[in-house]
Amino acid sequence: MDSPVLESRKQQSITGTIMTDLEFVVPDFSTVRYPVNVVADMLNVSVPSIKKYEKDMGLEVERQSTGVQSRRYSLENIFDIAAHRRTSGLIKPLNRPITLTVHVKKGGVAKTTLAVNLAIQLSLAGYKTLLVDNDPQGDATSMLSFDPDLSVAELEEMGHPASRAVELHFGHLFKFGGAFSGHDLKDVIKKPFGENGLHLIPADESLDDLNVALTNANNSDFRFGLLIEQSRKGKLKNCDLSGYDFIIFDCPPSSTVAARNALVACDYIVTPVRMDRLSVKGLSRLTQSLSVFEEDYNRAPTPIVVPTMFQKNRPRTQRNLAMLMQHFNTRVTDVRLHHSEDYPKAMDEGYPVSIWKGASPAIRNEFRDLATEIIQRIIADVGER
Repeated sequence: MDSPVLESRKQQSITGTIMTDLEFVVPDFSTVRYPVNVVADMLNVSVPSIKKYEKDMGLEVERQSTGVQSRRYSLENIFDIAAHRRTSGLIKPLNRPITLTVHVKKGGVAKTTLAVNLAIQLSLAGYKTLLVDNDPQGDATSMLSFDPDLSVAELEEMGHPASRAVELHFGHLFKFGGAFSGHDLKDVIKKPFGENGLHLIPADESLDDLNVALTNANNSDFRFGLLIEQSRKGKLKNCDLSGYDFIIFDCPPSSTVAARNALVACDYIVTPVRMDRLSVKGLSRLTQSLSVFEEDYNRAPTPIVVPTMFQKNRPRTQRNLAMLMQHFNTRVTDVRLHHSEDYPKAMDEGYPVSIWKGASPAIRNEFRDLATEIIQRIIADVGER
């Protein structure tokens, strides 16, 4: 017989009040294994290179127990290899840390999908990346197999590890009276793929409390930027962000105080747009918004516009792309994220498409190519400044 808590969750699910992990596949990322050819594809190197890195690192890789004794790499192995390539000088470092905010005032454009997969790809490229879920819905948190809705006790009763629970979020790094007392970063971050994979600061509904606290704080729109600046200079004992090359905020489509903070704090605003008339028309307002933004804050993030759900041979796609290019020109990425059934299939199995074994190489590599293009744009921009 189920416990009262679990029975209550089941009943709520039946009545439509809440849906739980009882209905969804939740992968354990620590148990998934990849053959060497997929690992080589994910890291964009040759199979012999993977084996050389493995030998140079003294990396212990699991062997298949039956049949051909082929190597089976964990996600932690893969990100360890990526980090090794960085420390070996094979990855060109950035001249300075970069903050990106993924934001658009429209839903259904693959915003969180873009944020999560971009963070994964930057980590696979060898860059130390922190993803901050800045949306109380916690979709980025859920995509990385943490649960913003269930408590530790509820997860344990369902047979899930307590580590999947979300108890702290980005707001808990601040000191705002009694509500936020400045928790240590190490207690807030999650590491779904090990130390060298992307790090996550998760979110849940209580992130709304941060919006209230920010509204009542002095210089309310500058608190994220101030925290990042101070923490990267070693001025905050509880929060050291100096080791990260990229900090990525995934923001809600609404204009919350926390979302505005992320925009003020960032160097680049990454904006996904699907190729339909309303999305493109809505994005055209971004130029005016950035102009007002610059007047209000004496700075403005550089836009990077990413076409999503792209269908190349459709006339309306080409019309809307032309309109997009008219407004943003060189700020539109050359890489387009094409419409594919891989996205919902990967999501149904609980995986970001970049690490889903069932993904076609073309779709997985689109995100890799997008990350590469963004890195190259940033290196060019930083070099010019």
